Amino acid sequence: GIPAHHGVLPPTMPGFADSVNGYRYDIDRARDLLASAGFPNGNGCPPLLLQLGNNPRTASVAEAIQEMWREIGITVELRQVDFPQHLSQVRSGELAMWRTSWMGDYPDPENFLALFTTQNLSPSGPNTTHIRRADLDDLYARALSPALTFEERASLYHQMERIVLEESPWIFLYHDVLIRLTQPNVKGFLLDGSGRLLLERVYKTPPTNHLSN
Repeated sequence: GIPAHHGVLPPTMPGFADSVNGYRYDIDRARDLLASAGFPNGNGCPPLLLQLGNNPRTASVAEAIQEMWREIGITVELRQVDFPQHLSQVRSGELAMWRTSWMGDYPDPENFLALFTTQNLSPSGPNTTHIRRADLDDLYARALSPALTFEERASLYHQMERIVLEESPWIFLYHDVLIRLTQPNVKGFLLDGSGRLLLERVYKTPPTNHLSN
């Protein structure tokens, strides 16, 4: 994947803005923040439990996080469980820290920012961190107005992103990179902002014969 340097939306999503500044790897800044919280070099900080599903790729991501946090003196214990159990515990609010992911259902920023609204609190909705802020709810409701242009909606979503990044209910790690291969004679092959295939306009031309007598 690619680092999520610009917050909530992946770069392929309509409304993505590189002017939204996300998190950067800054070990000195991390140490300063840890010290200001009363845990210089991690001293006195209790071990943290990070739960994840049993996918091998998920495990490799968690191990990388564990090693990075060890560098600033934080001990992270990993626990892998079957994904149905993991999802149930995430939705019920039992866990303090977990690893999960989100893939948009359709190519609109609303489908990502909805995860940070009160009306979508889990277990009935996807707001599993239970962040509740009136300013987020207000911006989200305003952005749903059919009277707005897409640019006006995107501006409201960018404001939401900046609030979410400041509040940090999630630690955004990376966005997936999808690689699609086609033959040279396949034309009109497109992906939407969620990485899904758009096949309505795909067509084939006669293949070029590179063989000679």
